[in-house]
Amino acid sequence: MEEKSGSERRRFKRVDVSFWVEGAKNDALTVRMIFGGNDIKATTIDLSVGGMAILSEFEIPTFSIVTVEFNIPNTVDAGSQGQYKLIKADGVVKYNLFVEEKKAYRVGICFIDITPEDSDFIASFVKTHPEIE
Repeated sequence: MEEKSGSERRRFKRVDVSFWVEGAKNDALTVRMIFGGNDIKATTIDLSVGGMAILSEFEIPTFSIVTVEFNIPNTVDAGSQGQYKLIKADGVVKYNLFVEEKKAYRVGICFIDITPEDSDFIASFVKTHPEIE
């Protein structure tokens, strides 16, 4: 069987994003991630309907369940919902790789519990941004 590479293996389109991850809540372009009852600082790398990748100074074990909250710009209908939309989802850590040049961990999170409304909003956001390889 021929192995697929890059974006051919992905179920969902991903887009480059750069949201700061910290303990604050409801700030523009901010993500709050909770693991083991603690807020984790990180920066998002990319976002898709299925999940996100983050860069964190903390090692978060594979298969851990995390909760993420983040505001993304409302590029679809800012008039009715405001400039930003708060997204909250639970996810499972699919991988955790140390990136030597960044001195941080690249963590892949797959959403496992997200409302259909939030999933649809992410899909609309992703649709308006160029896909990454």
